[in-house]
Amino acid sequence: MFERKEYKENALRQLDGRKAVPAAATLVSFLILLAASSGDAISLQSGEGSGTLLSIAVIFIHGSVIIAYARLLIQLYCSAEKVTFGSFVGGFSFFLQGVLGLLWYMLWVTLWSFLFFIPGIVKAFSYSQMFFILAENPKISIFKAMNLSKILTRGHKCDLLVMAVSFLGWDILSVLTLGILQLWLIPYKGMSYTNAYFALKQEAFRTGILTPADFSQ
Repeated sequence: MFERKEYKENALRQLDGRKAVPAAATLVSFLILLAASSGDAISLQSGEGSGTLLSIAVIFIHGSVIIAYARLLIQLYCSAEKVTFGSFVGGFSFFLQGVLGLLWYMLWVTLWSFLFFIPGIVKAFSYSQMFFILAENPKISIFKAMNLSKILTRGHKCDLLVMAVSFLGWDILSVLTLGILQLWLIPYKGMSYTNAYFALKQEAFRTGILTPADFSQ
């Protein structure tokens, strides 16, 4: 079963007394992505030939941030001890998994979106666990990570959609704080999804559709 409320409640407990580092990681991630995207936008407006290179750089940076943040969330899940900002920074050493994973994810979601908008959304949720898989098991190939994500989310894509919608009220409230609330909200969302990932994984083990060996290299 998919216990959405339980995952969110656990997220609050897991972040209790440990909000500073994920909030700082959220702020730094936002500033990095903002700087990269702004540079890309300026290049496109000016018509410079380097626009393509900057777009590639944005994807590179975005993928690196995703994997680093996912590894931080997994550490918060696996340990009750306080984490350091160095844990987030250390996650950037696995940038290759993040970049390749993001490119592969974007490719397939885009291809499915060409058929119609809804298939693109469905596949986005189907592939959504691959970044947790890559962050937890860096030696796994991106192809295998995507296939594992499809298995984990089988029968739970609607559950993940409902979970995403359940944060909508907080997102609206965040607008009233000029986005400042996101420094708390993004870690809260992230930990909730991390709890969901590990729950889906345990369910897969329990039902026998996957084994721990499937997550090895």
